[in-house]
Amino acid sequence: MRSSLGNYFAIKFVLPLFILLVTLLPQSAAAQTSYPATLKVPVTFYDFHSDSSNPEFEITPPGDDLRTGMVAATLDADRKPTIGQSPFYNHRIDRWFRPYSPGDRQIYNYYNENPERFERYSSLPSGMTSVDHDTSFINLVIHDTLEFQYVRGSTGMYEYSNNDFFPLDGKGFGPEGRSNNYSFTMELHWTFTMVPGLTFEFTGDDDVWAFVNNQLVMDLGGIHSPMTKSFSADNISGLTANQKYDFDLFYAERHVIGSNIKITTNIIAPPSNIQVFDNPNPPGESNPPISSISGATAGTPLTLYGHVFDSIGVWRSQYDSLITWSVESGNVLLSNIKGTSTTITSDTSVAGLEIVLLASFTNPENPSQSSQVRITVAFTPKPEDPEDPEDPEDPEDPEDPEDPEDPVIPVEDHLDIVLDSVAALSPETINELFSFDPELAVKQIHAAVRDARGNFIRFAVNGVWHSADNNIVSINPANGSTTIMTKMETGIGSTTWIIVNEPGLRPDTLAVLLLGQERKGVVPNPFRPGKVDITTVLPIKLLTNYANVIDAAGTNFITLVALETSEPLRVFREGGSGGPQRSLRSYGDVKIYDCVGNLIRNDLALVKGINDRTYGVAWDGFTSKGRVAGSGAYLLIINSTTASGGRYSFKQKIGVIVGE
Repeated sequence: MRSSLGNYFAIKFVLPLFILLVTLLPQSAAAQTSYPATLKVPVTFYDFHSDSSNPEFEITPPGDDLRTGMVAATLDADRKPTIGQSPFYNHRIDRWFRPYSPGDRQIYNYYNENPERFERYSSLPSGMTSVDHDTSFINLVIHDTLEFQYVRGSTGMYEYSNNDFFPLDGKGFGPEGRSNNYSFTMELHWTFTMVPGLTFEFTGDDDVWAFVNNQLVMDLGGIHSPMTKSFSADNISGLTANQKYDFDLFYAERHVIGSNIKITTNIIAPPSNIQVFDNPNPPGESNPPISSISGATAGTPLTLYGHVFDSIGVWRSQYDSLITWSVESGNVLLSNIKGTSTTITSDTSVAGLEIVLLASFTNPENPSQSSQVRITVAFTPKPEDPEDPEDPEDPEDPEDPEDPEDPVIPVEDHLDIVLDSVAALSPETINELFSFDPELAVKQIHAAVRDARGNFIRFAVNGVWHSADNNIVSINPANGSTTIMTKMETGIGSTTWIIVNEPGLRPDTLAVLLLGQERKGVVPNPFRPGKVDITTVLPIKLLTNYANVIDAAGTNFITLVALETSEPLRVFREGGSGGPQRSLRSYGDVKIYDCVGNLIRNDLALVKGINDRTYGVAWDGFTSKGRVAGSGAYLLIINSTTASGGRYSFKQKIGVIVGE
């Protein structure tokens, strides 16, 4: 890749450095984080019928009491709750937080506990029993988010509060004759890093269970009015500082009238977190982040590296290149103002000078989410030769480039990852991304050493290679000027970085994208508007994969355009006013034309499905004027942009049949 250090040296000799003495910041301000105002947390809802067909929902309880012991103290292998020692209408809790699977006819007969409510089971044996249907626990899986608000003035505390918690209104099975869509469960899974002071508080109804490190730490079971309970991670046994642990929350709304929820916690962290390092190696135990640097030598370039982590602490290297760098206090030059790394230099001879460097990141998926970190760097004066500071030929002079005991490699020299060894001999070209096509499994790459002008010097025989995520791309060997990248099936559709280092040289990185197989289809096609429920014609797997798309339509009487792309798509429209579809985030521009080329619909959204490569459009057969489209053929066109910047387009004819 082309180095920007040449630009730095050009600036250095044109612009004088004016040294600015700054007020020293208190030590506590060495690393400050700016918290985003909102935090969208992924959750999964399971919508059950509230029409009395489910024997464990919509039960009039014998009291408004807290019921502990309904679930076991640990989760099962799928991180789901299991039956405890004191059940309370939850013997089939194994079905509460799992997608509906046809064929299970087992229910628990609660007739002896509530004869009026379960009169229809009076002829069946008590306990676990079989019935003549398998739809008691039928549910619809809906993937969604809860938008937490930052608690102003706090250290990373976020809160979600809703006294009318009906997130499935207009979705799933609908209200079924009630004022809202009741009878649903919700699960939230998170991973956090253990640090002192983490707390979690919940207020609401009905059943709520929280697990940390597979231990039950909050037990608010039962059908009850809002209750409050909290815990501190400091009081949970077995947690070690700076280690990562699972947090699992399970919630059930099982009875009509009200639905309340309030969560206040700092266990759930911001969606992105910048950390700064003084070592080019991948972050880890051997390369921890820094908050300040003391004793940096004036006149000696200092390179710092920024990495972006998500809310569960996973390094998202594909975002590192979006980091911006600036000097908040002090007067130094930066080699880069945007990118994974920057090099700073101060020519001051004033002892104790500090500068404050600011690294910032804005999430391209949601520009409202941003984070930043400040790093203080304290410089010491440039060392002088105590014996003969005026003699440039002194072999002991630390700045003498001829000193064999202290070799100086020109900072302009840098590493460059190339895809072809012959191309390495030519002048440097920018090579930012390599795409693994579906048919390609391995690729050989090389590391060249170049000067400031991009001219080839030699191959990096002492190169050290790293893959940011071995689950996406593995590399072998790890040393030498050449290595082989091997794509992993677990990383299809994902992006990672390959990094090469050699002592004394600026490292280089290569973004690697694993393209997946594209799939597409339209069901049903042709279709009859208002006649066929999509949930009756799609297999369970597709219903799960495209549940978000179906929910966005507001009706099940649709035709579904189902896409699986080779790589993730970029957001086309964030959503706003102008109707239900316009209010949705869309990953593409969707238009429908009639047979003579008239535009009849342009407000539909390309909605993300179960993952970053699954997208779909739901069309109810109506025009933008609210009229049913007439019988005939229509052309649907989707245009979008891939994560790597390429163009994605899709065209499909859809037949519409109106009438018998």
